[in-house]
Amino acid sequence: MKIARSAAEANASLHPDKRKAVRAALDALDKDSGVALDVVPLERELAGHSRLRVGDLRLVFSRDSKGTIHIEHLAQRRTVYDEFRSAKGLG
Repeated sequence: MKIARSAAEANASLHPDKRKAVRAALDALDKDSGVALDVVPLERELAGHSRLRVGDLRLVFSRDSKGTIHIEHLAQRRTVYDEFRSAKGLG
């Protein structure tokens, strides 16, 4: 798993309980442990990415051809998609 610097910085600024929840969700995603995760593929200009819901947070990620997970963005639900589009130059 690879985590973008911006996602790592956002995670570091979270309350410890939220950081713990994010870490648990990422571990489950990385290990494909069978734990039920709220993952939805994104559409339109964000196609090729998925989002992982962790409480009121959303993580935007993708998988490369080798199956490596790339965590590209982490933010509150209300801002995550606009921030990610802006960071990618999509809007």
